Amino acid sequence: MNKSVAIYSVKQPECTAYSMDGLSYVNICENEQEVTIEDEQKTIQYQYDLYSLICKEGKIDLTAVMASPKSYLDFEPEADPTVQTQVTKNTGNIVYMSMMTGVDL
Repeated sequence: MNKSVAIYSVKQPECTAYSMDGLSYVNICENEQEVTIEDEQKTIQYQYDLYSLICKEGKIDLTAVMASPKSYLDFEPEADPTVQTQVTKNTGNIVYMSMMTGVDL
């Protein structure tokens, strides 16, 4: 899984896992920290170590990931060059949907 730091305006669940257009998406949020942004008004945000994975559907058992997310932090599926093309397309769809619904990514 890829590890990064992510900041959200709302608390995140420990794990989200779903499939869309033949791909499986997994995000695991660890080490929640509340961060206060001092601007015109105090804004509270939530920072996480984010472990993310995108792979072909069927390469990972999403039910098992949801049941025990920490055991999948080091999971790496077999490489597949066609996945990157699909990820690019789906990322555009997800960003568009979040903009239309007002959901922060």
